[in-house]
Amino acid sequence: MFKNNLLLFTLLFLGIIISPVFAAEEQVTVELMWESGETQGYERDVLNSLIEDFEEEHPGIKIKNNPFVGSSENYQAKLLTRLSAEAGPDMYSVGDNTLFRYAKAGMAEPVPEQLANSLKNDFTETLRDGMVSGLSWEGQLYGVPWNADYVSLWYNKDMFKEAGLTKLPSNLEELREYAIKLTKRENGRVVRSGISLRSHTGGAGQTDKWINFLTAMGGELFNKEMTETVINNKAGVKALEYFVDLIYEDKVDAVDLQPRDSDGFAQKKTAMFGRGPWVLAFLKDAAPDLNYGVAPFPGKSIPFIDALCVSDKSKEKEAAWTFLEWLMKPEVFARWQKEIGSIPLLQSIADMPYFQNNEILSGFAMQPLWDVPQHEKLYEIKIILGDYLEKACYKKLTPQEALDQAAKEISKILQED
Repeated sequence: MFKNNLLLFTLLFLGIIISPVFAAEEQVTVELMWESGETQGYERDVLNSLIEDFEEEHPGIKIKNNPFVGSSENYQAKLLTRLSAEAGPDMYSVGDNTLFRYAKAGMAEPVPEQLANSLKNDFTETLRDGMVSGLSWEGQLYGVPWNADYVSLWYNKDMFKEAGLTKLPSNLEELREYAIKLTKRENGRVVRSGISLRSHTGGAGQTDKWINFLTAMGGELFNKEMTETVINNKAGVKALEYFVDLIYEDKVDAVDLQPRDSDGFAQKKTAMFGRGPWVLAFLKDAAPDLNYGVAPFPGKSIPFIDALCVSDKSKEKEAAWTFLEWLMKPEVFARWQKEIGSIPLLQSIADMPYFQNNEILSGFAMQPLWDVPQHEKLYEIKIILGDYLEKACYKKLTPQEALDQAAKEISKILQED
């Protein structure tokens, strides 16, 4: 009897010890690699908090939070190297319209149909077409939204009042009229720009800030078949002439005026400029007492969407999609968007009191978005175009010359297909 009881006790004891080990062996780890910029920042802490809640609800899944600290170029290089070698990560972020590259290369798993339909139905009406086009490839959704950035119009309310402007500009002619009224000069030199324009630095960023002018003039980057670029047609040239004329004819800005953009806005050296929602966090520290607002910028903005994708070669696809489905729940995603100061991307979130009562974020939600042209080298194309836009802004080339030369280089890329 004693021996039997001892054996039973031993087995029970071993059962208690073995069970947690078995549970641990059943747990899967899913790595999330994402671009966090030059510093890890508060987004990492917000994400860690969400991951803790997810893991508590899903004890069989552990999320490895792996933010990549560094430049966007280095992130892309690292990510492509790992995915090409089938060495993970299971989930990863993409941005600046680079999702198409990964989808075409077979490095991303299509979003499950039920989740894809749920997201498409819940994107805010104004943003829906731009969001779907930015997250899709050949008719399928390949990423879930992580964050989004696009141009809207930031304006100084006190300067508007001072100039007698009682409504917001609804088209490019009104934008020019307002910029002229808001500009201040001393001895013929601009000391306060009516609108701060992205006239230098070139690259994709300059293209992104010019797209509104192009679309407002009825222009496009490509023909419908995406076999050739049409940036140097009548609409494109007219849009760039308008942009350059604001600087040299209307003199509402100057290429050598400092400070510019968000810094100039914070220091009351410009009355208007076009930028994304990240400026909100910047102004909280740089100019907490500034009286400003955000409104739709004339034309359509190109959305540069940060999305989360699941690697096609991941061994833990099911667990990865379980996490992303959980993250996309309105009550969960709202926490993420609120903490990082994001635009409400889902209507169910936009309807929440916090976002309804936030004048700045609701202003962004009204901005019309452009259908993103789905080409795997769109980012490289935007870099080429932006470099030539800069040449026109510095009068090294006429608008027609700049767009003609950009078109030649872009056509070479399109013909590679």
